[in-house]
Amino acid sequence: MSMGVVLELYKRGRTNEARETKKPAATLAPWQVLQYEIRDRLLQLEKLARCGVMGDWEYALDDVNRKIKKYNGLIPTASLEKPLITKEAFDSEIKGWKS
Repeated sequence: MSMGVVLELYKRGRTNEARETKKPAATLAPWQVLQYEIRDRLLQLEKLARCGVMGDWEYALDDVNRKIKKYNGLIPTASLEKPLITKEAFDSEIKGWKS
């Protein structure tokens, strides 16, 4: 293959090098993946509470708070930091995770 053909293919994005350098659109940062995990777990706990299934709240909240601490350590800016969740203020504290 001549250099002109390789250059033309590269410009069109048909070489391996061009494909490898492009980042897939669905790739999320680790802190974003964790954010969605926390939100989904909190919504699940909220649904269980509405149904009257309380279970072991202390264990569930400890697990969520461990993830929140990890999330707070990964975020790129302090403005994204989230508070820990308590059983007493569960309803008001999960509002920040729903968006």
